Amino acid sequence: MKSKYMLYVGAVISLVLCGYFFNLISSKFLKRFDEPLARTKPKSLQTTLIVSEESQFETTKTLAATAQSQNQPLALTVAKLTLPLAFADTGENPDLRQTVVRDIQMVYGHLGGHEIVNAGVMPAVIVKGVAITPTKLINFTGTGRYFPKVIDGEIGYVGNVDGTEALLINEKVITAYREAMERRSALPAAYEKIYQFVDDLNLLATKPINNPRELFVLDPTMATENSQLEQISPQVFAQQFGGQQYRAPSLLEVMDGARISDQYKGRLVAKLYVLTENGLKDNMPPIIFDQGHWKFLIVSPPT
Repeated sequence: MKSKYMLYVGAVISLVLCGYFFNLISSKFLKRFDEPLARTKPKSLQTTLIVSEESQFETTKTLAATAQSQNQPLALTVAKLTLPLAFADTGENPDLRQTVVRDIQMVYGHLGGHEIVNAGVMPAVIVKGVAITPTKLINFTGTGRYFPKVIDGEIGYVGNVDGTEALLINEKVITAYREAMERRSALPAAYEKIYQFVDDLNLLATKPINNPRELFVLDPTMATENSQLEQISPQVFAQQFGGQQYRAPSLLEVMDGARISDQYKGRLVAKLYVLTENGLKDNMPPIIFDQGHWKFLIVSPPT
C-alpha cells in the first residue's frame, strides 16, 4: 500500500504535467476521512421491492404532489423525487433544518435513480411528539455515492407524518449536523472561503491562477517536492484542471486536521469532489485551511 501511495506522492509534478494528478491517492490514506461507502441495507430490512426503478412515475408524481399540497418548504429533490422532510423533535432549530436540507440536497442531488423497499424493523423517530415508524426505505442509486459516514444508512427512511409521506431525519443525523454547525461557528470565514476556493477552481479555464504553487501545502516530509511545484505554470495548471467541475464537501466532511495527522490538529481539513457526466468522483487530495486560504495538502503516505 505504501509503494502504491508513493506513486502519487513521489511523482506529483510529473502527474500534473501529464494531466492526471490526484488520481493515484491511496485508499488507506483516504480512509482517514469519511470514505465512500456502498449503501447497505439494515440487517432487518426485507428485500421485497415495493417499486422498481423502471416504474417510478406514479410514486414520483404522488410524493411531489404531496409536498406541493402541504406547501412544505423543507424538501429534498433527488432522483426525480420531491420529498418533504420531517425532523425529529430535537431538530427544532430553523437554521439547523435549513442547513440539513441544503447539505443533503448537495450530497444526494446528483444521483439519478432510486428504488423503494420495505423499511423492515427500524427505530421510530419522534416527530411532533408522535413516534413515527419508518415504512419504506428509498435507496438512491447511481455512480459516485459518497455519503459522509455519519449519515450513511440514516437518510432515506420514509414514514407517515400527519397523513403525509415524509423523509425522516432522525436524532443521529440532527446531532451530526448540530456538531458540524458548532465547528462552523468557531471559524465562519474558513467555511465561507471553501466555496470561493471551489469557485476559483471551476473558473480556471477563464481565470488562471497566477501562482499555482500557492495552492499547495507540503507536509514537512515532502519538502523535497517544493522545487518541482515551483515550476508549474498558470497555463499548464489551468489547461489540465480548468475543464473539470469541482464540488464542495458536505458540511460533515469539514473536520479537524487531526484526522490526517496530529500535527494538523486544530486546523480545518476537508474533502473535495469532481462532478462528471458519469457521476461524482472522489480522487482528490484533502484540502486544508492555511493562512486564510484553502489549499491542497500533500502529505507522505500513512504507515
